[in-house]
Amino acid sequence: MSTSFQPAVSLLLSLLLLSACTTRSAYRPVSAGKHAELHTYDQRTQPPGREHECLEKYSDGNFWLGHVEMTEYGTFQDPAQMSLLETAVDQDTRSGRSLFKKGITIVVFVHGWFNNAQEKNENLNHFRQMLSDLGAEQRRQNRGVLGVYLSWRGRSLSGIPQKFLTYWSRGRTAEVIGQGLVEPLARIRNIHWLVASSAGRAGGSSLDIFQNSRLVFIGHSFGGRALYAAVGKTMESSFLPPYWAARSFPRAQGKGSQAQATMQRVTGLGDLVLLINPALKSLPYRPTHYAMSSNTMVSYDPKQPVLMMVLSAKNDLPNKSLLPFGETLGNRFRDWFARRDDAKEARQNITALGHFPLYRTHDLELMESGQFRLSKVESYFNVLKKGANGAPTSLPLKTLRPDLMNFTDARGNKHIVTDPGDPGLLPFMVVSTSKKIINGHSGFWLNEGDSKAYDFVKFFISAQNKAVGAARAEQAAAAARVLPTSY
Repeated sequence: MSTSFQPAVSLLLSLLLLSACTTRSAYRPVSAGKHAELHTYDQRTQPPGREHECLEKYSDGNFWLGHVEMTEYGTFQDPAQMSLLETAVDQDTRSGRSLFKKGITIVVFVHGWFNNAQEKNENLNHFRQMLSDLGAEQRRQNRGVLGVYLSWRGRSLSGIPQKFLTYWSRGRTAEVIGQGLVEPLARIRNIHWLVASSAGRAGGSSLDIFQNSRLVFIGHSFGGRALYAAVGKTMESSFLPPYWAARSFPRAQGKGSQAQATMQRVTGLGDLVLLINPALKSLPYRPTHYAMSSNTMVSYDPKQPVLMMVLSAKNDLPNKSLLPFGETLGNRFRDWFARRDDAKEARQNITALGHFPLYRTHDLELMESGQFRLSKVESYFNVLKKGANGAPTSLPLKTLRPDLMNFTDARGNKHIVTDPGDPGLLPFMVVSTSKKIINGHSGFWLNEGDSKAYDFVKFFISAQNKAVGAARAEQAAAAARVLPTSY
């Protein structure tokens, strides 16, 4: 061994001796838990044995919390966890005292670095508290709340040096986990459709129940990377073909000219895929960004909803500093010495998605009135083209129709203020937030200081639910032909 490497190897071995690997067994296997009724939730107390429960039922609190754990290889730690959740919801919809009889709100959360399904984990406790608060609020809307905590080994080592040793392994594992998340996400969406079809059999229509339902997928930090690995390419492959068909071959769709081209509606995963401070490089997002940022010709379907939103805090230091350092070191400084023609792609390969300036579509601020102000980034929306005389002219980007995105909640209250005339909504949005919305890398929970991220998402989902409800109702009607009636 070269003597120049001996000190580094010795240091690495010393750090490993100071650490310990965490368990790779399921924290909450079905065989260990009874998924008993826990009734009313109280954050100050922990019911005996809850640390083993894979399905926590707080029916008096109007919410359930299900646990689905993933292995290092992107497979189920205990496949029975997912099956138990499906069976429990199915049985609930058949019972006389159904929690989800009139509507449902499903919130799926994929955690990031240093987290797992242990009872003492702060992310888990924050998520449980959020579900409790949401359950109390959603009771007024006749919706029961189902939270799904999709966990993995975000914490692989315990001990002091874990932050210095696990960035690269956890980043790679998050991408592997993402490939495995495709199945649980699909099955969770089937649960959503199951509740809707059950309500339809009870006398309501699919459209009615979808107007009284919510389905949101949230990924934070490396959990955002995992969630994007699971849904990013699928959403991209759903969005790009009809977009480029309308843009490049409008006559093939019976359109008279490119200016008249309208692409078909694209549905996403529920109401919204939300990435909060995702530890995700910008480069994989490049095709989607280009399609939207250069679109001056193709109109979106009038009922096209927002599919994915990135919320990134301006003061998120880990993604602004640690990610570029880690990715540069991990690729052996390759991007530092990229050719001049590749300089932009090289920067995208070591810059977090929410912090690459060219990709930022909106800014989000909290006004003194308590309302949210969502404003367009003008440099993103001003596309310069050469006019007839060769002089540059600015063409407006195509955006989603604001009449369906009127930014009022179900009671008509206006919580979100936008640019007059056109809020600039896009199917995919990258939003930069002030610290009053998200403070730092992890300051987005309800009880994290003045964080208002939860309120903004709640109001935004309510505002766009008309478009989402219509799109999902049509999608569910087609899926009902193949969706099983029970699990």
